[in-house]
Amino acid sequence: MEIEGKGDVIMECVLRNGSVCSFLVCDVSHVPKLGHPLISWRKLRTKGYTEYGEGDFISINKGTKVMFEAVFDGNLFKIPEISQSAHITYNFWHQALGHLAPSSMDKAIKLYSDADIPAKPKDFIYSSCVKSKMARNSRPSTSGNDRNKLDLVHSDLSGPFPVPSYGNSLYYITLIDDATRVAWV
Repeated sequence: MEIEGKGDVIMECVLRNGSVCSFLVCDVSHVPKLGHPLISWRKLRTKGYTEYGEGDFISINKGTKVMFEAVFDGNLFKIPEISQSAHITYNFWHQALGHLAPSSMDKAIKLYSDADIPAKPKDFIYSSCVKSKMARNSRPSTSGNDRNKLDLVHSDLSGPFPVPSYGNSLYYITLIDDATRVAWV
């Protein structure tokens, strides 16, 4: 069957104890004619995952952590996932469409009726959008006319962050030259 694309998928799997585990599956092949998704146990093993079977359940672990479980339905082992309907809220679509204005969302609902975008709740307010539209007075400018480059540099340090950056940094510093307004991070 023809592979139409590749990508990564985040699965939100429901475990037997009722908890939910998010699991990133990388390098997924999109094969629309297949009819149902398949996972390669061999590929998981090569990435360090182990399987443990018990009755009609298979548990996939990374070390001691259970990543997901599959349940035998009489024909295939299936992975219980959270319903995607949990992500189909007006708030989800508002964010997914780049914080689109409610009037534009109404137009999108009419244009894309097959997208299952729900109607706007009566009391819908998205605080980030309200804050972004607030006006504030700008700070008075320092008299940069009598300053040369790098005479005065403003700096700010942020961190530590719980997750390191791509360069394994936990902090960042900003530097702004007062005279030229050139900024470095």
